[in-house]
Amino acid sequence: MIELKARTEQDAKREAVNLSEHNPGRYVIVFACFGLFASLSKRLGVFAPSDATFNWYVLNGKIKSFSTSQHVACQNATPSLS
Repeated sequence: MIELKARTEQDAKREAVNLSEHNPGRYVIVFACFGLFASLSKRLGVFAPSDATFNWYVLNGKIKSFSTSQHVACQNATPSLS
């Protein structure tokens, strides 16, 4: 986890793109936990859409939105308590 100095979504995007350009082939996802943090990983987990603070991730310096199928896979992977 890398702490971001960003205070707005636009600033977070700029920092995430910069991190992604310096770490090609890694997914950058922004999380919020007493501040904004970026996570770098080789793969996107099935829970990435619900874990991310914003509805996007960065790969190779390009911002991409989570797709509908990624959101559906996340919902289907979550066990129900009923």
